[in-house]
Amino acid sequence: MAVAPDGEIQPSTEIDLFISTEKIMVLNTDLQDILMDHALRTISYIADIGDLVVLMARRMSASSSDEHCNQSVSTHFFGLLSFLNLMGLAKPVD
Repeated sequence: MAVAPDGEIQPSTEIDLFISTEKIMVLNTDLQDILMDHALRTISYIADIGDLVVLMARRMSASSSDEHCNQSVSTHFFGLLSFLNLMGLAKPVD
């Protein structure tokens, strides 16, 4: 389990994960708010690190002053057990 630095609280919420051939979307289970919505082509990195799943997605934003695009990266962390439960891959613990 990930531990927050001293004095900080590690946020946690139940989520619904939707993966299609076009995008990955994460919704807050209770409120049905969209927490993350990325086209699959923008996902640049997926990793499992211990009990965490990490997704990194590129976002392009056009600059209003010229034709250059600025690129930023969004990083999302999910607890692996929650992620596997959502995918239907978690095995019950005896």
